[in-house]
Amino acid sequence: MTISKTEQIDLLKNLAGVCEDGRVFYTQAAKKTDDASLEKVFTDMGRQRMDVCQKLIGKIREMGGTVEEQPRTAKGKWNMLYGEVLASLSPNSDKTFVNQLEECEDRVLEEFSDAIGQTIPASLKDFIYNQHRILQDSHDYMKSLKDHMEEKKAA
Repeated sequence: MTISKTEQIDLLKNLAGVCEDGRVFYTQAAKKTDDASLEKVFTDMGRQRMDVCQKLIGKIREMGGTVEEQPRTAKGKWNMLYGEVLASLSPNSDKTFVNQLEECEDRVLEEFSDAIGQTIPASLKDFIYNQHRILQDSHDYMKSLKDHMEEKKAA
């Protein structure tokens, strides 16, 4: 049985919150790095998160839901704070940011995969899946960046 419209809206709000968590974390990382190329990567990823979040909010409103402010999740706030503290204590804060952001990407994909697995209308599942594909690409990029940084350190 398909979950209720209210539950569908709550599902989308959670996804928007997870995306907003990532956007804020990317924005903070962009401000704190001294590496111009990483600053650009973090800024671009933050914009991508904002775009996905805006699409989710648009879908929430289209379905009759409301969003008063940019959504965030408690777990996302905690993970960002944890990442910032780790980066401040690390001799290589850029690598720490990349590692933490890649973990954030894992969390986003997990949330979107869980949502796709829900019993929801096909049109909503397709919409979420399309956003998931966008986020999968950014995850893969961050994963390759993380791997490259580890290889560079080992060399």
